[in-house]
Amino acid sequence: MPIIEYKYKIVSVDPEHKTMSVEYTSPIYGTTVVCTHFPYSNESLESLIAYYNPVIEWVNRNRPFLDVPIGTSGTMSQKVDYV
Repeated sequence: MPIIEYKYKIVSVDPEHKTMSVEYTSPIYGTTVVCTHFPYSNESLESLIAYYNPVIEWVNRNRPFLDVPIGTSGTMSQKVDYV
């Protein structure tokens, strides 16, 4: 299994909403910006950066994609055990 090395940089933060934009860069795949929440008290910044890295998206970049129309919406629900 190949190893994909990437660099990251936090390019913006929104303290009010506790979110940030992280720029991931790979010499092979280029740059992708991902938005995520600030790390919670029980996680490190490094683990959050690793969790949201776009490596799988980069590897799958050449697969066919579906069209997603603007305005697509819906309702979903999810059981939450930890609240």
